[in-house]
Amino acid sequence: MKIDPSLKYGIIAGVGVVAYFLLFYFLSKAFFFSPWVWWSSLLIFIWAMIKVARPEDDKADLRKGLSRAFTVYVIANAFFFVFYYLLLTHIEPSMIDLQREILASHPMYEGKPEEMDLSLTPEKIFFNYSYSLIGGFFLALVVAGLLNRK
Repeated sequence: MKIDPSLKYGIIAGVGVVAYFLLFYFLSKAFFFSPWVWWSSLLIFIWAMIKVARPEDDKADLRKGLSRAFTVYVIANAFFFVFYYLLLTHIEPSMIDLQREILASHPMYEGKPEEMDLSLTPEKIFFNYSYSLIGGFFLALVVAGLLNRK
């Protein structure tokens, strides 16, 4: 039985992103919320997208490459959001307070900690996941477009 490459690499990338964030969670919980960690995690997504979006038999097909790359993102990001929700609501709820402290020192929220609604509900997680798919689509488009140029 042959597994779809998008599914395979979506799962690999999802597990990879979760492992990446767990590494920083165990090193220092404050690192977990670092923008550098969050942005650099995109490299895992990009690697997996490249693996599936390459043209087959030297026949460039942007639509197919985009479809595969975006499927990888959808699957991998679902892994991450489930992990994020479980970690911050069930495993380590005190991390929300740490996140609040870190954000309170940010100039955007300075003196306005009451404006930070960091509560996590399944609805908020689903909304954030859905919203993240917009950026994931454009990332997949860039990857597929670069790999499938004629």
